[in-house]
Amino acid sequence: MGMTFNQITTQVGQFIQDSSSGRETRIKDSVNRKYKELADGFDWPDLFRLRTAEVNVYANEAFVFLTYNGYVGKKIFTEDKKDLLTQTNPEMFMSRFYDVLTTTGAPFSYTLVGSSPIKRVITTAETLDFVSSDATDIGQVVEVWGMVSGEEVNESVILNGTTTVTTSNTFSRITRIGTDTSSKDSSRAGHITITGTTSTVEYSVITAQNNDARYQALRFQDLPSSATTLTIAYKKRVEPLINDGDTLEIPADLILFELAAADILRQQGKYSQARDHEQLAARLKQEMMSRYFMQTEAVFQSMPHGPGQSPYRQFGLYGQRISVVN
Repeated sequence: MGMTFNQITTQVGQFIQDSSSGRETRIKDSVNRKYKELADGFDWPDLFRLRTAEVNVYANEAFVFLTYNGYVGKKIFTEDKKDLLTQTNPEMFMSRFYDVLTTTGAPFSYTLVGSSPIKRVITTAETLDFVSSDATDIGQVVEVWGMVSGEEVNESVILNGTTTVTTSNTFSRITRIGTDTSSKDSSRAGHITITGTTSTVEYSVITAQNNDARYQALRFQDLPSSATTLTIAYKKRVEPLINDGDTLEIPADLILFELAAADILRQQGKYSQARDHEQLAARLKQEMMSRYFMQTEAVFQSMPHGPGQSPYRQFGLYGQRISVVN
């Protein structure tokens, strides 16, 4: 197990010889900021996800929505009926999920068209039900913006724990859902689920770590003729570190310590020391990347191409596809 959030912030505070409460807040902000940059800047195998991203596709509907904690669309791997959607390079992903990918079915062509606050299009206007997964979430406010009788309106919904609260407005479209400034992440214990009162369709979920609901929208080039399930491979976004016992999702404790320490030193005007620690963090990151890529190459050398298959390094040349589970 790696270092906890508290251990990292404590060690940075001890290093800069300032563990005051005000400085601790800045250190925590710095740790989370550098943690996100570090996770985004490298294709960590620890953040690859497959099958856990299964999403439903409905007959004759043009859109499918992927939870916003996943990156999509940077690079695509495609070969015959083995397709995946991921931000990482195809060789590294293939080495990790080869056995799963050989069972995938026919692909769908798609276009990435931005983001949406909901994961299912509202077909018939209806009121919305809000409920938390935790009984202690009482009094927090959730704001919903959307179209009501052709006009965009805003309504505030006050949570009542695991008891459902229904909007007074009937929405035909949702443009935004989010918590207000007094009800963000740390003030909630559970996740908020938003469903249609009549249809019971789950439109959106706000996790305990997030302030709003956001899904990446993919539009099919050809509409599906029947309902099915997609298996989407992606690189996961890391969740912010909130609790003292939270640990990193990537094996980079020492790198993060050096980056956070450098950030705080720079805030203190100690630019030369900050630069030294940034350079050390860069060397540690380079060593980590080298180990990962060496492992990937070793796996590839041991895998047969199979009859009629092109070398894996050519897969990145194909178009955008999403694979459908058989």
